[in-house]
Amino acid sequence: MSKLLHSIFIASLLAACATAPAAADPKPLPPPVAERKPPPPAPTPVPTPVPTKPDTKARCAPTGAAIFAEVKMTRSGPPMTTNAIYENGAWRHEERDAKDAVTKLVENECIGDRELASAKAALKDAAWTVTTDRITCKAMSTAVTIYNVGGKEVFRDTLCSGKHLDDKSAKALEALKEIVKGPTAAM
Repeated sequence: MSKLLHSIFIASLLAACATAPAAADPKPLPPPVAERKPPPPAPTPVPTPVPTKPDTKARCAPTGAAIFAEVKMTRSGPPMTTNAIYENGAWRHEERDAKDAVTKLVENECIGDRELASAKAALKDAAWTVTTDRITCKAMSTAVTIYNVGGKEVFRDTLCSGKHLDDKSAKALEALKEIVKGPTAAM
């Protein structure tokens, strides 16, 4: 049945086309419109060069021996944490696990110029004279903090060691510990 309806529909369309009156004068088509090209883009303004700071990564790369280093460790060896300040203001933080493998390393960071000047002034004033009490306790601590200046150990801080720095050096050490603590606190 659907074939029959389809055939009837096609036949009626053909008949309608054959009987439709022809148009008298078909209007000619308008001439093709020339394609309009978009206008060229406006020139991009050239930015004025801005003076740049020296490359921080290069300036803050540690060079030479550290002017100050704080090494925290256990008596049995690693884990260990080291914070160091270098002559050029570079600062480095390193953490090691029990197998002495580096687990965290932050380098190519800088302390500020003011902090670097303070660190150098503190180091200049310190004599690093260590005295030992005549009587000391015999408790053993598992934690040891070693302070190095210019690559050499100047003080080893442990529980009940009975060792003390002279007043100027103790004051310098506290100032240096605060400077080193600053970048570490931001981590």
